[in-house]
Formats: sequence, C-alpha cells, structure tokens
Amino acid sequence: MDRVLTSIFFKSIEYFTSSTKSVYPLEPLSAVIKIGLLFYSSEGSKLAIDKTVSIMEPTIYTPLLRTISGDSRDCIQLLNRPIKTVLKSYSINSIEIILINCIKGLNTLKLNYRDSIAESCLELYIQQIKQALTTKEQNNGVRGNWQQEHIDIIERLFVSLDSAKREGLCTTDLMDSVKNIVQIYE
Repeated sequence: MDRVLTSIFFKSIEYFTSSTKSVYPLEPLSAVIKIGLLFYSSEGSKLAIDKTVSIMEPTIYTPLLRTISGDSRDCIQLLNRPIKTVLKSYSINSIEIILINCIKGLNTLKLNYRDSIAESCLELYIQQIKQALTTKEQNNGVRGNWQQEHIDIIERLFVSLDSAKREGLCTTDLMDSVKNIVQIYE
C-alpha cells in the first residue's frame, strides 16, 4: 500500500511540474513593486511567479509548495520582461522610489541563490535598473492602467516601510496596503 501511495504522490508532483513555466502576462509595474516588497519580507522569502508575482514566506511547507507549483530558481528569468517593460514604459522620475526598492528586493533575493546562474540574472537586472536610474531617460510617462496617484501612494508607502524597518517596527500592515493597491491592476 505504501508503494502505491508513494507512486501516486510522485506521479502527482511530476504532473504538476512537468510543463515548465512559460512567460505569463505579468503586469510589469505590479511585478516590480512586489519584487521591492521582498526587502521587507521575512529572511528566506522567495518569489512565486504565475500570472502574478507573489511572495512565499519561508515555512516548513515552502519547498513542497514550490515543487508542486513548478516554481524554481529558473523562474527568475521570467522577471526580465516586466523589468525591461517598466524601464521603457515609465518615466524614471515618476517611479524612482519603486525602482530603488526593486533593487533592494533583488539584492534580498540574491541571498537565496548564491553561486548560481539565478544570482547572475538578478545582478543583471540590478545593473539595468541602476543604469536607468543614473541616466534617468525620459520615456513617454505612465502607460497602461496605472494612475499616477496610485504610483505616488505606493512610493509614499515604500518610504514608510523604510522608516518602519529602520525603527524595528512591524511592516505587515504597510506591505498589505501596497499589495491591496497592486491587486487593483493585476
């Protein structure tokens, strides 16, 4: 009986993970914002990438859940398109704080993927964002569904998150506020 259950279990995992993840229609600015939230998440948090980006807090079940959902370090490559789209589509001045926090989140994520190709990808994304911040190329401004007022609110929340983290305060409510606004656009 144990052999049958074991076989069913592994067949189920194989079924759910057999098709590799492909590029899903991630909303670019939402993805970049959620990457930024990683800096304020628990140590060891990782990203789950499906039709949206979500943060997986480290628990005893995280490896199993990541395996079943097909998430792996290879999914890091799926962040390339949203990051490039944001850098091309938005005025860098209007999202500067979001981009700075995205760099912080990418650096946090790098700690989970030391000495791997995923770490190299993350470093490439960081360098692309830093270059955009340095040159501050002027693009056509806000495109897509995002309203500038919501971008401004997100940026103020990131400033508040920085203050709260620096002072050792709980950041959960502020993070939830950011996620609620992002959810409007996903």
